[in-house]
Amino acid sequence: MQLVGRARDQSDRSNRCTSKLYPSRSEVRCFSTSAHPSLHLANQETDTFRTVSRSIMLHQIALLATVTVLGVLEQAYFAMQVIYVRRKCKVSPPVTSGPPEFERIFRAQANCTEYFPIFLSLLWVAGVFFHQVLAACCGVLYLIARYQYFSGYARCAQGRLAPLYLSAGVLCILIGLSVTGLLVYFVPLPRFLFPK
Repeated sequence: MQLVGRARDQSDRSNRCTSKLYPSRSEVRCFSTSAHPSLHLANQETDTFRTVSRSIMLHQIALLATVTVLGVLEQAYFAMQVIYVRRKCKVSPPVTSGPPEFERIFRAQANCTEYFPIFLSLLWVAGVFFHQVLAACCGVLYLIARYQYFSGYARCAQGRLAPLYLSAGVLCILIGLSVTGLLVYFVPLPRFLFPK
């Protein structure tokens, strides 16, 4: 009987030691929240900082993303017009020649597609490194010019010239904004130009 009693006492002591060495999950939670409330406060501040940083980042590119989506929708419209005129003129793929009406619309869509990657690249570089609002305004102006180019080219070949020059001018402006923004970012300028 005495041996059994001693064995029970030893097992109880070992359980107590184990519980001290390895606390339960509830004890850990109580310890982290009650004994160290600063840890909980630090986690909340970190989450708040991440949320604010994300909202600021999205705010800085929201206009650029909007212009990008508008440009994609415009490209989709141009592609649908080519499909429509193919069916109207009965020109099956992969043929790219046919009546003058089809050739004008096909060439207008191809030209807009060729310049679209250049436009997107300059839009985002100018918007991120120079100024988002100014770049977005140039982007909307470019999309309007490209729509006029497509419509004018669909009517006659001469109708494409004025919108073509306008869109080329907008691209030149975006190039200037992009280069200026990158220079300001990479090249240290004198402090008297940009005082704190």
